[in-house]
Amino acid sequence: MLGDLERKYPIGRDAIATREELRALGHEPMSPMQAIRAHCLDCCAGSANEVKLCAARCCPSWPFRLGRNPWREVSEAQREQGRKLAARRARNF
Repeated sequence: MLGDLERKYPIGRDAIATREELRALGHEPMSPMQAIRAHCLDCCAGSANEVKLCAARCCPSWPFRLGRNPWREVSEAQREQGRKLAARRARNF
């Protein structure tokens, strides 16, 4: 039996769903990096170790499989600023 969302957005159609519709489908907000990591974990049957050992280097997700963007360059000054911000938030928490 099809639900309202499945009738509205049939399989195979490029549908754009609202945030409410996505939540109704069971999706939670996450960053693109988190989504890639979740996909890699799904591909490796939930084993973080298998994701780490993944040999599918031709996969477009492979460089991002550990939840980091290897193409993003962060200077030491930016890292220090982030550390200070995290420490300040931890004190206020």
